[in-house]
Amino acid sequence: MASVGLGMDAPDDVGAKPRDRIGMSVDADGSAALLLTGNDTGGVVRLVSDGRGGGGVQLIQGDAKNRQIHLRTLDFDGEQRETVSMD
Repeated sequence: MASVGLGMDAPDDVGAKPRDRIGMSVDADGSAALLLTGNDTGGVVRLVSDGRGGGGVQLIQGDAKNRQIHLRTLDFDGEQRETVSMD
């Protein structure tokens, strides 16, 4: 499956490396995402579409100590919460 991505970087002297702060992607099935990243390189918020007419806003909280990412997805029908491994 092919996808296309575009990243926008912070200036060399701002924040941690890698410098990506905005990432946009579109997958072959039509799903798309726009990710905003903080200066610590952790994701903060992501707008997502699933290619089938659904999508929403994901709030992201990294937990480096436990190597987990906590996601709160808000869509038209409500919200879901999940925790995924960083590994």
